[in-house]
Amino acid sequence: MSFNLLSWPLEPRAPGCLYFSPEIGRSSGDVRGAQLRIRIAQARPREPFEDTLPSQPRDNAAIPAKKPTPRELESFKQALLGLRGVLSGDIKNLHEDAFGINGEKATVDIEADAGSDSFYQEFSLELLQHDETALREIDEALVRFEGGNFGKCEGCQEWINKERLRAVPYTRFCIGCQRKAERES
Repeated sequence: MSFNLLSWPLEPRAPGCLYFSPEIGRSSGDVRGAQLRIRIAQARPREPFEDTLPSQPRDNAAIPAKKPTPRELESFKQALLGLRGVLSGDIKNLHEDAFGINGEKATVDIEADAGSDSFYQEFSLELLQHDETALREIDEALVRFEGGNFGKCEGCQEWINKERLRAVPYTRFCIGCQRKAERES
């Protein structure tokens, strides 16, 4: 008689049989429980390796992009303006968190609280710097929008894929040029 995991009585629990309990991550019974866990792990479907997948582009870098329609351009502009509004509010709040309301942090009496406040201030400053950089890029994208160059890659002068623009509407580079710039830096 050969062992077949699919015919192994996992549920419902038959009297006197070994079963796997997903709630506790182990099997009932003795040493055979470990053997069952191994067989279950071996029977799980594995993700195929990338080199065995059918040849298709990993992303949209190889697909030529088209010029966005006026309706799409308007939706990108609205997305940029919405992001700008959110980031402006975040920057104001982070600035208050990092520097206090009037630009002065309150003094702290307890040394442990001072360490926590210092960590929190440093964290807020890093977030503030990130948000200010993103806000600058959004402003530059709005300038490109007004100049008629929105959606064109600054590296290769080709159109950026719409999916990329939906994900990062203030991007300046297509995926290929972005990767190239990241490798060079």
